[in-house]
Amino acid sequence: MNYTIDKFRKTYQNISKYIKKTPLELNERLSKKYNCNVYLKREDLQLCRSFKIRGALSKILKQNQHNNHIVCASAGNHAQGVAYSSQILNIKSDIFLPVTTPMQKVNRIKYLNGSSDGIHLVGNNFNECLEVALDYSNKNNANFIHPYDDVDVILGQGTIGIEIFENITPDYIFGGIGGGGLMSGVSLHSKNLTNKCIHVGVEPKSCPSMKLSIEKKELLTIKPKDNFVDGATVSKVGNLTFNICKETIDYIYDIEIGKICEIMIELYQEDGIIVEPAGALALCGLDVMFSNSTKNIDKNVVCILSGGNNDISRYPDVI
Repeated sequence: MNYTIDKFRKTYQNISKYIKKTPLELNERLSKKYNCNVYLKREDLQLCRSFKIRGALSKILKQNQHNNHIVCASAGNHAQGVAYSSQILNIKSDIFLPVTTPMQKVNRIKYLNGSSDGIHLVGNNFNECLEVALDYSNKNNANFIHPYDDVDVILGQGTIGIEIFENITPDYIFGGIGGGGLMSGVSLHSKNLTNKCIHVGVEPKSCPSMKLSIEKKELLTIKPKDNFVDGATVSKVGNLTFNICKETIDYIYDIEIGKICEIMIELYQEDGIIVEPAGALALCGLDVMFSNSTKNIDKNVVCILSGGNNDISRYPDVI
């Protein structure tokens, strides 16, 4: 498919009345620290506290006329987007989550869904959960809303780029990678406007499925070492997102959990910003790439804070 700027704009027009136009904030502390203009794209302030609502709505609005029963599998944030969408559009939903999903996310999904009906905890990780959900969707003739490996979902996530470029022309965009939908959408949108912007993807070292797949030039299945970064622990990225990211992502980093925790605490203490582990990945990548660097003075750098669904009970573990 040709991901033209018109397709991104049409998608944005379709979902804009349902989502929040999140701030793009210049952070003076980080700008001084890294000798550049650091902007935070605050998707942690999005409805459902995550960018995932964009892709979910993009797909559901397009498919709503064909099916009134939707199914999804999610580590938590995509499920919140689907639950919220199903409520406002009055569509039946079945939502599948791994048993390791943090309780804060489970409770938010129940709240957005209106009840615990249709919520299924299955599988020890996302990919096990995904297999069960796909099977259930096929047997029940329901429309499956994939969390990342879908054209309409990718277009929805790419609408973040529209809001970024309305404000500035970025030299760098940093974003986390789980299944790859976020950075696929944002980088494709960016490529429509400029070839000068550098796109940086960031994964947890515990499950660097995109990084290793790109290095090996084939789609790999990686066994996660742990699920601490639940929003970005995906054993196998999407076929679509792999093919997009290998062409559009300029650098990709995998980050130790200790660094992720350090950035989470720093954001909380210095800026009063609560992010989940996956939401801190972009700033982790910035810290690795721009530390001890003076060549980036006056560059416009965007870090996408992708999610803020962090359970307060996890902070002792983080510390």
